[in-house]
Parts: sequence; structure tokens; C-alpha cells
Amino acid sequence: MANLRKYTTSLRLILLSTLLYSCHNNNNIYYDTSKEAIVTCSGKNITSLHIVSNKADFYHFKKIPKKAGTNTFNLKNINNNYKIEDIYKEIDSKAFSLKPNTIYKVSNTSIGDAAYSEIEIRTDERSKIIFSNTKSCK
Repeated sequence: MANLRKYTTSLRLILLSTLLYSCHNNNNIYYDTSKEAIVTCSGKNITSLHIVSNKADFYHFKKIPKKAGTNTFNLKNINNNYKIEDIYKEIDSKAFSLKPNTIYKVSNTSIGDAAYSEIEIRTDERSKIIFSNTKSCK
């Protein structure tokens, strides 16, 4: 009976530890207006970011293996440690720009075993981001 109690207690501690650890592994992001960048709430680096526009544009930003990532992702000045793919091919980071008067859904899928996080941003006629539905971590 004592062994069963020890086993049950150990199992509960393992489950509790796993639950608490998994709460820190998330893909939550927000748009920081002062930095003009997408930022992770966990402080972990972005390794995979998807952007889809209401004009049927699709981009996948992916950290290059063995390169340093960042937890602050600026869409106007793409870090050279990331590659960009559209639906068909890899594109040069200097060729990427946000389009005017467009709504974008930005999804962070960096941590594979965590649910993705999605925010919405909108641009004005000069392609400047003027709106985000998430401006801080909740």
C-alpha cells in the first residue's frame, strides 16, 4: 500500500510539472507599436511565422538552421537569419513589403507542440501598420 501511495504521489508531481511547464511553452504574440514589431510573449525566438493577407498573399518566415533567431520580428526590416517563402518559391527579404490598405493575419507556429497564436494587423495607404487587435500579452 505504501508503494502505491508513493507511485501515485510521484505520478501527480510529474503531471503537475508537465502542466506547469506546458503553460510556459506557447506561441502567443502581439504587435508592439513602439518597436513596430511582432513580439513573443514568452520571450522565446520566433522560428516560424505565417502571414496571410485579405488579398490572397501568403508568406512563411522561417529561421535559417544554425542561425540566431529573435523574439522581436520587424516586418519592415527582415532579419537576415530568416528566409521568406511565398506559396511558390523562396523570395528575397528585400523584395518583401506590406501592401497598402491590407488586412493581415499573422500566426506564430514556432513551438510545434503548442497551439498557434494569431493576431491581425492592418495597413494604411502608405503600408504603415495602423491597427493590431493584440497590443500586449494578456
